[in-house]
Amino acid sequence: MKKIASIGLLVLVASMIVGSIPYAEAQSDSGALLRIAKAAQNQVERQISHYDGVSDEIKRLFNEGVSEVNAMQQAMRTDDMESVKRHFLNAMNIFKKITMTLNQTDIQTSSTDVAESATVPQRDYNSDLDRLKHLVSTLKSIARSQSVDFAQVDALVNKATQQVRENDREGLHETIVQLKAHLDEIKKELRKHASQKTAEREIKFFSSMIDRLEQKDADQDLLNEAKGMLTEFEQLIADGNYKDAKELKRALTDKIRQLYKSLS
Repeated sequence: MKKIASIGLLVLVASMIVGSIPYAEAQSDSGALLRIAKAAQNQVERQISHYDGVSDEIKRLFNEGVSEVNAMQQAMRTDDMESVKRHFLNAMNIFKKITMTLNQTDIQTSSTDVAESATVPQRDYNSDLDRLKHLVSTLKSIARSQSVDFAQVDALVNKATQQVRENDREGLHETIVQLKAHLDEIKKELRKHASQKTAEREIKFFSSMIDRLEQKDADQDLLNEAKGMLTEFEQLIADGNYKDAKELKRALTDKIRQLYKSLS
């Protein structure tokens, strides 16, 4: 049986996207969430197809995951973003559980192969390359609206494909190591882009709230505090200090709520 890929990256991106979308602007992101969920569903379905037979539990879990994706689409039709996000994360966690279960089964049932050489272990590099190609496609889909350079990755994929044809296992091993390193860098870049995009939405959202409160003649001292916190929040984002920015965002949210309560 072929080894299957983890969908950990998709779950990571999912948590980044879902965890900090302001409700007022969340509708514009539901399409991206659906594409990621569908990509995970299709990937797990391909993984299951590599096996001659899977347990009833795996089949049950997969059906549950598909049901969550369908429920997510239904919630999108009514703009129920809380339900969209809940079904999305449920589906992603189910697909991840299936992948981990199948990986463990594969490890337990596979026999130990004799090493081809002292430096290059015997393994199915064709499967590794197929898995990485799927990962590249997923990353490109996620990065469609971002200026991420895949030129080096594409060159390495082409090189590895040629090495498969030539049965150059040692060269293929080295190319796959390089390819994984480049993909790790792209993942970091995508995480940075996701954090920046989310922060931009949050700054716009908070600024809009403060403007509305000013129009309603909210308490000026509290407003000045909120403005100062927003300026500090923007600076933390500009410095790339997302950890402290996250803490300050909670405090600023509480301050906005306090201002609205003061109007009632």
